[in-house]
Amino acid sequence: MLNEMKTYWQKLDERWQLATLGELFTRAQVNYVGPTFAYYALLTVFPMLMSVAMIVSVANVSPATLMATLSSLLPRDIETVVLPIFQSVIASKHLSILSFSVPFTLWTVSRVIAVFRLSFNRIADTEERISTILTRFWSFLWLLLILAAFGVLLIGGNILTLVIQQLPSHQLPLFLLHQTRWLIWLGMWLALVMLNYFLPTKPGRAPLKYVLLGSLIELGLLGLLNVAFTWYVKFGLKRYDFYQSMSSIIVLLIWLNLIATILVTGYILIQWLTVLFDKQPEEKETAHV
Repeated sequence: MLNEMKTYWQKLDERWQLATLGELFTRAQVNYVGPTFAYYALLTVFPMLMSVAMIVSVANVSPATLMATLSSLLPRDIETVVLPIFQSVIASKHLSILSFSVPFTLWTVSRVIAVFRLSFNRIADTEERISTILTRFWSFLWLLLILAAFGVLLIGGNILTLVIQQLPSHQLPLFLLHQTRWLIWLGMWLALVMLNYFLPTKPGRAPLKYVLLGSLIELGLLGLLNVAFTWYVKFGLKRYDFYQSMSSIIVLLIWLNLIATILVTGYILIQWLTVLFDKQPEEKETAHV
């Protein structure tokens, strides 16, 4: 019986490369990346929201519409922490003055992106070919690109809203009535694709088809996280209710940690699919020769 189980496991491992999957998780160091990302993200939450608020003001998007959309996307406990800060930043009369400090604050935020670059390179088993400063600079440029893409989506959504307003509502597909929300989900997916494809070093990049699929799975997992996190906070974090401010920080840290875990796990899945369907046939042909 034991020998049969070993034989079955060997066949399963050979077919699905389970040992490789375990090795990818070992390289990822998820226990390190999650808390590190949560720490730096918490430190930079204000400059990140300030940058988004500036893009919203430039794109001439209704803050009320965006707030309502974000409220429907975020878990309730995270919403109570993030949205008041975001609303305060949007309502600030000194936003134009603060805009001069945005490049410096984005440089701080780029440290968050650099955490993922190092992790992705470890997962792909590739070494960083540039210095730490250049790694940080590349993360900074990548962040600027993401913010620019976010601004383009918001402007496109604003134009689409003006067009939709001129059409009879009964002739519109249902998804066009909530175009802002769908555009945000589309923007999140494109951001994940860019993160998984462009952020690692070139030798560690996976084929685009697996990046597209893995990023879509990540987006689905992030959606499930928003649903499950509310229940987790309700039943698992009651012991932190003794002090509201401390409770909010703990909840936000846990949520950020889980987001980082999903992003790293998604890249592991992308690399595993690459090994499973691209590299494995090549290895078999080499062995045959």
